[in-house]
Amino acid sequence: MTPRRLSQIVLHLALATTLVVSPEAAAAGFGKAKRNCDVCPPGYPTVIEEVPSTPPLSTAQPIAPSESQPNAPEANSPQAPAPNNAPTTDSALDQSLTGQYDVASASNFSAPNMVGDFFGAASAMTLTESITTSRTVFLNIDGQVRPVTIYQTTTQNQTLGISPGTGNGVGRVKLAENTSILPQDRAYFGYQYFQGVPIGNGTNVNRYVPGFEKTFFNGTTSVEVRVPFAGTLDSTQDLNQIGATNTQLGNVTLFLKGLLYQSDTMAMGGGLSITTPTANDAVVTQNGSEILRIKNQGTHLAPYLGVIWMPNRFFVQMYAQYDVDATGRPVYMANSQTGALQSAGNYNDTSVLFLDWNLGYWIYRNPSTFVTGIAPIFEVHYNQALGNADTVTNGFSGGNVNGTGLVVTDNNPNYSIVNLTAGTHFVFGQRSTLTLAGVLPATNASNRGFNGEFQVLFNYYFGRLNRYSTLPVNF
Repeated sequence: MTPRRLSQIVLHLALATTLVVSPEAAAAGFGKAKRNCDVCPPGYPTVIEEVPSTPPLSTAQPIAPSESQPNAPEANSPQAPAPNNAPTTDSALDQSLTGQYDVASASNFSAPNMVGDFFGAASAMTLTESITTSRTVFLNIDGQVRPVTIYQTTTQNQTLGISPGTGNGVGRVKLAENTSILPQDRAYFGYQYFQGVPIGNGTNVNRYVPGFEKTFFNGTTSVEVRVPFAGTLDSTQDLNQIGATNTQLGNVTLFLKGLLYQSDTMAMGGGLSITTPTANDAVVTQNGSEILRIKNQGTHLAPYLGVIWMPNRFFVQMYAQYDVDATGRPVYMANSQTGALQSAGNYNDTSVLFLDWNLGYWIYRNPSTFVTGIAPIFEVHYNQALGNADTVTNGFSGGNVNGTGLVVTDNNPNYSIVNLTAGTHFVFGQRSTLTLAGVLPATNASNRGFNGEFQVLFNYYFGRLNRYSTLPVNF
């Protein structure tokens, strides 16, 4: 062993004794060192920075370099990072999603949109037709037989379910139709087939509902717009051909949503829906002339509250909404003398209370497949009309236009409709959902808005996905 090699071993021993510290002391910053050159050759001595005090030595003993290890790494040399083979946890996934979705912590679970059930009960126009018959009899009057004609007038009612209360055959809109109480960024399209709607002589309605929703104020509020249209009863009906159908635009509805409370497993929201009068007027003609026009100038206001609870894969949603006709609709009827339309009054739809329950469970979630989530759902919807129905008439007394009197009213002003909805949500990737569902009424024929319904709903989510997004962000 040469003298130079011996001096290197002594120097290494001295440095190792100084630098080996306990883990607690190392965490406090003791034993830091640096070289006095940027790139030093192997074995080049280091200069130790002065530390505040000498920490306790670790129980580990330094190993001196030997001839077989001429270039052993120094105590302060950087070490290769240990391989990270630990399994990924939900917490780690949460951290990886933080910032990506602009939330403090991404949620493991989520609640899909409520599917819905409602079309609306049909207010009705009743035609009262006067039918006069006569016959001649011979009576003995003052000792003489004289012919006498006897006239008999009867009335016959005909009810037409052309309903201003259903957006002229497109349907009355409520919150719990392919939506959540929570603000979302999305565009969507819904198809709904209603069988046996009590309008006209009984009509099957194909309704289409495109819509758009955008969040504001860091995702705590949103504005949603729905634009329904349908193949349904025509808004203009002729007495000689009742039941004509056509494609009709419904009443566009605006939803203002706000997030009121949130925790790790629960959220509450509230807001207001505003239904605007964009549908056509309801018109009835007879022999080419209008005998009735109900102007679609009504605006509905419907405040709501809702709660979502999702402790794990299981989720529950409950909504409550109260819908009131804030303005009513002017009604014009034919004058009995001139036949010209004149004001007969104002018709207000019956106010309605909506109570909706939804529950479901994520039976499948896998972010690495095309279908990333599947959740069956079941819903109960209670729709209760409140108050008395308006009645507008032209005061039929047998002498009106063509012997026809008119009455506009709600045939079932205190309806109580219960519908049951069952379906399945499918999630594709992280931004698209498809929902298939069926709806059946649970009440008798006089308390039904239809005999059955089938729905196909598609949603595409863009921008921020908040922690209560309808998409299962974290699996």
